[in-house]
Amino acid sequence: IYHAWKELGVEKPEVEERFGNPDRTTLTLPLIQSEATNLGTFITTSGEEGGEEKKKQIIAFCREPRSKTEIKEYLEIKSERYVREKLITPLLKNGDIRRTIPDQPKNRNQKYISTKTEMERAQAILDNNPVLKYSPGELRREGKSIEEYLEKFGEAERKKYSGYYEDEM
Repeated sequence: IYHAWKELGVEKPEVEERFGNPDRTTLTLPLIQSEATNLGTFITTSGEEGGEEKKKQIIAFCREPRSKTEIKEYLEIKSERYVREKLITPLLKNGDIRRTIPDQPKNRNQKYISTKTEMERAQAILDNNPVLKYSPGELRREGKSIEEYLEKFGEAERKKYSGYYEDEM
């Protein structure tokens, strides 16, 4: 913590210990910037822009099938949750990468590979979007209405995809 705060140019953290019943340790992390600060750069690069660069690295790295652990180690990121939620999931939704076992997203042998063609990309988008799981034709054959099908999804998804289904029906 001390190293990171010093590198950011933020005032030094303070530790206060009180002994009694109960013992307490308080760590104060000031956000007051010293004159020469890197805080603005840190916030920018650790946010969306830094994530975009990492996403590009994943796409390049996944030219061969790679596991989530391999991706995490390649990027030198400690948090598997961050890699999954902030990097892999958006890439799957955009169709930039696809699962090697699309029907079993939580399979322990799951790997990810970059999409090479527009057809692969379109299939990856469909595989990773539960709303688009059924085509309008499949809904028609099953005798389901658009409303029945979309009611199990959230309000945002219903609004977004109701037009898609209505246009195709």
